[in-house]
Amino acid sequence: MHFALRVLDIVIVVVGYIDDSGLPSDLPAFARTCKLFIDPALDALWRIQNDLAPLIMTMPSNLWSEEKTVTGRPYLCFQRAPRPTDWARFEFYAHRIRELGVSEYPPSVPDGQFQKLLVAPSVFQSLATRRPFPILPQLNDLEWSWPLPGWQHDRGDRDRNWDPAMEIDYCPYAPLFLGPRLVRLSIRGRVPGTSVADCLVSFLRRLPKHCPFLRELSFHHDRAPSSVNAALSEALRALNHITTLAIHITTRPISLDTAAWTHLASLRTVKSIRLANFVLYNPSLRSKPEAGFNFLIESPNAFPVLQELDLRVLSYDPYLSLVRACSSPVLSQINIVVGRPSSPISTRQLVSVLSDKTSLTLINITHMNRIPSDTLPPRDLSISLRPLFKLQNLISFSWNTPFPFDDLSDSTMSNLVASWPSLRCLHLIRPPPLPGQSESTSITLRGLLPLASHPFLSEICVPLIARASDIVSMPLPENSSSAVMELRLDQWIVVDDADGDLEVIARYLLSLFPRCRCGQNPLDAPRKPRELQVLMNSDEFRQSVFNVA
Repeated sequence: MHFALRVLDIVIVVVGYIDDSGLPSDLPAFARTCKLFIDPALDALWRIQNDLAPLIMTMPSNLWSEEKTVTGRPYLCFQRAPRPTDWARFEFYAHRIRELGVSEYPPSVPDGQFQKLLVAPSVFQSLATRRPFPILPQLNDLEWSWPLPGWQHDRGDRDRNWDPAMEIDYCPYAPLFLGPRLVRLSIRGRVPGTSVADCLVSFLRRLPKHCPFLRELSFHHDRAPSSVNAALSEALRALNHITTLAIHITTRPISLDTAAWTHLASLRTVKSIRLANFVLYNPSLRSKPEAGFNFLIESPNAFPVLQELDLRVLSYDPYLSLVRACSSPVLSQINIVVGRPSSPISTRQLVSVLSDKTSLTLINITHMNRIPSDTLPPRDLSISLRPLFKLQNLISFSWNTPFPFDDLSDSTMSNLVASWPSLRCLHLIRPPPLPGQSESTSITLRGLLPLASHPFLSEICVPLIARASDIVSMPLPENSSSAVMELRLDQWIVVDDADGDLEVIARYLLSLFPRCRCGQNPLDAPRKPRELQVLMNSDEFRQSVFNVA
C-alpha cells in the first residue's frame, strides 16, 4: 500500500470523494479493504441518521424484532430487557453519529414517503435506564418532533412491551440526546396537551446546562402555552453563543419576555433571526396583538452582527421597532411576509426604516392579503421609492404590497439604475386597482432602456404601460449586451391600437433584451400580456427578429 494512504487526512479526503460520488455499497467495501480505513469509512457511513432504527439493528438479533401497525407501517421493538453485553455494538457505532433527525419526514425522504422504520417507545424507555448520557456523545445536530407523528395515526396499536400510560408521547426521552457537543437543535411540536407542554418546559430548561455551546435553535409549535414561552425565554437568557434563532408559533403570539430579547440584542453572535406567527397559506388566521419592541430602541448597539431578519407575521407594525433597533453594519437581508393588510402610513414608515439600513443587499416585502375594497388609501399620502435609493448595495428588491410606489416613472428607472449598481433582481408587484382608484404607474416602454443598460440585472418584473406609439419613432437598439434573462409581463397593460402593434412591441423588447425569455404569466393575467409573452417566446419570431438585425 502506498505510504500516502497511511496519512489520515488523505484517507478522509478519499472517503469524502467515495461518499459523494460512489455507490451506497462502496464505503462498506472500502472499510473492509484495510484496518486503517475502517474508522474514517464508518464515520462517514454513520454520520447522518434519520432515526435510531439502524443503530438498534446492530444489537443482537434475538433482542429486537420488526413488527407492523394495523396500517402496515413497520417499527422496531425489544423482545426482552437488554443485557449489559447487548450494548457493545450500539456503543461502537453511536459515537460516530453527528446528525439525527427524529421526525416523520427527514430531509432525505421525499414528502409523502414514510420512514422505513419507527422505533417503539419501549426502546426509548430502555435507553433511558442506561448510562452514561448522552447516548450519542458526538451528536452535533438534532431534530426532534413532539411526539413522533408516525404513532399519532396508529395510536390504537401497541407492541408487547408498550406502556399504555405513555400513550404516543416520546417527549420525555428527548433529553437523552442533549450533550455539550450539540450546536444545532430543531424542536417541532404538533399535538397540544398538558403532558407535552410539561415535557417541553423541562426540556427547554435543560438546554443551558447540557448544551452550553448551542448555536442554532429552531422552535416550531402549533400551540405553545405561556409556560412554554416562559421556559424558552429562560433558556435564551442563559445561552451565550446563539447565532441563529427561528421561532414559529402558529396559533398564539410569540411572547418572549423583554429580558430574553435584551440578552439576544446584546450578543455579538446572533446573525439570523426568523420569526413566524401565522400559517403562511391561511393568512385569515387571527391572534392577539403582538408586543412591540420599543424597549430595544434604547439599546445603543442592538444586534451588532445581525445579517438576516425574516418575519412571517400577521402585521409588521409591532416589528418596525425591531427593524429600527438593529444597529448591525452587516445587516444584509430583510424578508417580511405579512398576513393582514397594512395601512399606507405603516407602509411609509417601513420605507423610512429600511432606507436607514444602508448595508442591505436583499429586501423582500410581501402581503398575503390585499387591502379590503372598502378601505381606500388617503389621497394625500404618497409612498416613494426614492428614499430607498440610498441602499447602494442592493442585489435583490421585491415589493408586493397593497400600496405600490407613487413615483414610478421612466425617470425613476434611470435613477434606480444609477443608485443600485449591483442589482440582479427587481420585482415591483402592482396590486389590482381598488374601486375608484386609477392605475398607479406611469412607466412606459422607454423606461426599459436604462434597465437594459444595467450590467448585472437579470430578472425584471415592473408595472408598465406598453404602447407601440411610444416607441414607433425610435430606432431599434443594436448589439444590446443586456444581462436580463427573465422578463415578466403579468404586471403590464398592453395597448394595441392598431394591427401589428404587438409585433412592434415584441421586436423592441427582443432588441433590448436579446437573451431574455418571458416568464410564465398566471392564468388570470390579462389576455394581451399573455399574447405578447407567446409571441416573444416563439422561436420563429425570435429568429425573424435577429435575422433582420
